[in-house]
Order: sequence, then C-alpha cells, then structure tokens
Amino acid sequence: MSEHFTRALARLDEVDALGETRQELFYLHTVAREVERVADHTECIATVVSELEEPLSEGITTELESLSEVTRDAVETAVDAVFAGGSVEAARDVLDAKEATLSDLESLERELFEAQDADYRLVRVLDSLGQTVEHASRIAEAGLRQSICCDEDADVADDVARTDGERQSSAT
Repeated sequence: MSEHFTRALARLDEVDALGETRQELFYLHTVAREVERVADHTECIATVVSELEEPLSEGITTELESLSEVTRDAVETAVDAVFAGGSVEAARDVLDAKEATLSDLESLERELFEAQDADYRLVRVLDSLGQTVEHASRIAEAGLRQSICCDEDADVADDVARTDGERQSSAT
C-alpha cells in the first residue's frame, strides 16, 4: 500500500492504474498505517500474556477479556466503515465509545496497582489496549472523512447533472 501511495504522489498513471483517486489512496494509506500499529500492539499483548507464569485472578481475567472484546470490536467496526461500506453511525459509535473504554482501562490499571498479586507486566497489556482503541478511533475518523468526501462528491455530481439537464431543457 505504501509503495503504491508513494508512486501515486509522483505519477498520475499510477493513480489511473489503481482505479482510485489520490484522496481515496490517502485514506487507504492512513488506515493501513493505523492497522499496522494495531498489529504491533497485538504482538505486544501476545508477548506479555505468553510470558505470564501464574494465572490471573478470575475478576481481572473477566475484565481483560471484556475490554479486549470491546477493543477488537472497535477496530473491526472502524475498518468496516472504511472498506466494507460500514455505516457512519457505527464509525461514530467507535468514537463515542473511545473515552468510556479508556476510562475502563484506567480503572483496571488502578485495580492492578492496588492488587498485591497482580503482575506488573499487565500494565503493558492495558497500555496496548488503550493505544489500539486510539488507532481504531483514527480509522473511524478516516472512514467518516471518506464518507463525507464521497457524499460531497455525489452531491456535486448530482448538482452538475441537474444543471446540465436544465441547460439542455432551456436550449430546446
């Protein structure tokens, strides 16, 4: 993606060959970078969890699973908003849920800090989940911008078609 994006900045024939506008390529490039960062955080989470030697308490496990699911859903919803024609409302839901999820992660971090038997490395997991939610919100924002631009383009195209039709009617 990055290679095509860079070439498209310099060569119009590259844009034509891809069948995308420069603006669409920019959105796709932005999303690709954010998804790459999500993958980095996922790797960090997997590394930390695989290094844990003792099982977590049931309460912490339940909260981590719940927050992980919310985070994963946010990423999937945001990516769908860009690639699968997801709804604008779903992308807005990702943005609205971000602060609540970050607050829940902070509460769990406090709980881990106060717990005597919690592994300090879990803070890295919580940080990665928080960063993942941030990246999901950036993806959702790109989806919203893309939707707004596409809607504006469609409105402009409708206006042009309507104006052309009016001109042809008045000419005859």
